[in-house]
Amino acid sequence: MGSLIFADAKCPCCGGICGNGGHGNTFYCPSCGWNGVIEMSTDDVKAMEEFIREHLERNKEPTSTCATCRWYAEFEGVCCNGDSEYRADFRDADQECEKWEGRKFEDEV
Repeated sequence: MGSLIFADAKCPCCGGICGNGGHGNTFYCPSCGWNGVIEMSTDDVKAMEEFIREHLERNKEPTSTCATCRWYAEFEGVCCNGDSEYRADFRDADQECEKWEGRKFEDEV
């Protein structure tokens, strides 16, 4: 996962809060200037992975939206599927339809 993941921990020197700057397990404490590695417990790693997985699952973009339908005229925002109850209607790109058909995008082979 190439995303930034910010983590805070208790500084082992002063007891203040230190952070990892968004990546890795090297932490820096702004209160006392300490920096070093803080290994997360296996249970903490599992909990964080589960939290991230649930977040990604909950917030994933539905694949059967107008934006990914071969019959959606994106510029006009109109459904062009003659079999759909929404044909010739203005549709938001994130709306769904039972007559959805996938399309290939320019960057797909």
